[in-house]
Amino acid sequence: MIINYIENSSESKEIKEITNLYEASFPEIERRDKEEFERFLSGDKKAFNVTSVRVDSAFAGFLSHWEWGETAYLEHFAILPTKRGNGIGTQLFNHLLAVSPAKRIILEVEPVIDDLTLARVRFYEKRGFTLHTEYDYVQPAYRPGGQPLKLNLMTYGPFSDMQIKETIARMRREVYGLEN
Repeated sequence: MIINYIENSSESKEIKEITNLYEASFPEIERRDKEEFERFLSGDKKAFNVTSVRVDSAFAGFLSHWEWGETAYLEHFAILPTKRGNGIGTQLFNHLLAVSPAKRIILEVEPVIDDLTLARVRFYEKRGFTLHTEYDYVQPAYRPGGQPLKLNLMTYGPFSDMQIKETIARMRREVYGLEN
């Protein structure tokens, strides 16, 4: 199995495959619209990065994240259903750790209500993330007229309570475009 990682922009050959998987993997409430996603890819948001993974030259998935010095926010992470269970997600995550200057990573995850949401939390816990249910966290709406969504936070690396709160404020400003 040959694995390649590609840092993407709006001109990438991968963009159609990435946006198709993005729209198939995340409900509308958990993602921005396709045009905004592609605009971010074009460099509209300098801190925004999308890495795709190819296995034996075939697209297998992607990871989008924001980098702010030693802190990163992992926004979306998806592997094609036909490629799951082969360690590709783990390798993509390890690639992020190897190339990112971030020492700390934060992400949002649905509250555990069934086997699927439990499996997602366990996937991240196996990679060293800690689930934080002590924060009353609500993901802001991705689009005008959209609904906010109650989620939990998970962190990787050394985060103090103050650093988590500062990162949430930065996410609200830079990712969701809010004034806090």
